[in-house]
This record gives sequence, structure tokens and C-alpha cells, in this order.
Amino acid sequence: MIVIKSDLDGQIDQLFGNNGTFRIVPQPNYLLFHNDSILNPQNDTIYIVGQEIQMSYPPQTGIYIAAVNVQSNGSLAGEFRFSIPNGDSPLPTDIELDSNGNILVVGNVDISNDQCIFVAKLLPNGNFANFGNSGIYTENILGPQSVKIAHDCAIDFSGKIYIVGTMDFDTTSTSQQDAFLTRLNSNGQRELLSPHNNGVLRIRNVADLNAIDAFNSILINNNTIFLTGYSNSNSNSLSITLKLISNQN
Repeated sequence: MIVIKSDLDGQIDQLFGNNGTFRIVPQPNYLLFHNDSILNPQNDTIYIVGQEIQMSYPPQTGIYIAAVNVQSNGSLAGEFRFSIPNGDSPLPTDIELDSNGNILVVGNVDISNDQCIFVAKLLPNGNFANFGNSGIYTENILGPQSVKIAHDCAIDFSGKIYIVGTMDFDTTSTSQQDAFLTRLNSNGQRELLSPHNNGVLRIRNVADLNAIDAFNSILINNNTIFLTGYSNSNSNSLSITLKLISNQN
């Protein structure tokens, strides 16, 4: 993993790290892969999340978070590692910070040969928060017949967490890719967004019947949710922004 520091005109800060580049070197016999990062401007720290893979047989995969202070010449302020209980090949897709500086990591993990989403909540010191099951929430959205991919998450003013993603929903005769939106409270308990689909909001057939729907980004402004993505069918291909009103109750 690397962090490069420059000004707004692209001029590299040669005093940062090694000639403008701060490197995070993996442990011996490990690989590190960057997936996402976020800056906390209150303490000038970038939090970087990725996969850490031990080169053994079979390979062992975990979640790695590096906290890099970007003041002056840069320093590694902390390293946090965790795995998903009973999970295999966890893949983080997004990292966010709540108003208290807690770290939220969203991604996908295989549990009992079924792909699930996960949300982990860590305190600023790297310990797990009082959230979900010992700091980690996992869910099999809409059952084993669907493959779930969590793409992005956002946190509203009350601390509730919204996760958007896609799922391949298979039946005996067809395979349909739809988008989903689910919500957790600040303690890692899922809240209902829809009277159908076990409370998960399922978004489908936006462009046309049997369209492939994928929403990869979520933004929240007050009680308004914006989802951005695309919807493709044989006759239509659309870039889409959906505007939803959140019911905080």
C-alpha cells in the first residue's frame, strides 16, 4: 500500500514519506491489497482498508486497516487486523467514519459456501465497538438463492448505516441482477426498509423488464438518499440517480 501527498496543483510533497510516497510494507509471506480509504481531517489521518493474504496453503485472508498520519513527513499511527468468524475470503469494499471517529468497514464474505455482506465497527483504537455480534454484523440478504455484493455505505445524522449493493437472484428458469438497500441502526441491528423481501429494499427493472440493475454509490443529505448506478436491458442502457426519502422511524 502507498500514500502519495501533493498540493491541489499536483505538486508532490517531497518531505512526505520517501520523496512524497509513504509505503506500507506487508509482513513476510503476506500480500496486501488496497480496497478503499478515507481521511479524518480532525486528526489528519488516512484510514486505508484492504485484504491481507497469508501465502500459505490454503491461503488465509483477513481484513487489514492502516492509519497513516499525513502531517509533516508521515507516520504509521496504527494497524488493525480482524477476520470474520466462520467466514472465508472476506473482501472489504468501503470504509467510513461516523461522527465519533469510529471506523466502519463494509464488504462481502463467504459463510458456509454462501456469499454474505458484512459490516464491522471498530473504535478509533482498533478495538471492536458494541455492534452486531462482537463488533461484526453479517447477513445473507434474501437467502441462499442470491449472490450478494455490498458496494458502498453511508451514515446518516442519527448514526444509522445504509448499505447498497447488487445481487444475482436465481430461480429455476432465470437469473436476475437487482440492486438492494438495507439499513442498520448504530448498534448493528437491521431495520426494515420495505414491507417485502424481509425488509430489504429491492430495486429492479428500472430501465426495462429483465434489466440488469446495479447501484454502486450512496449519498445522504439530511433525510434524503441518493443512489447512483446503471440499469441495462436489451433495449435500454441508462445511467441512473435515484432519490429516496428516508423514514427515520
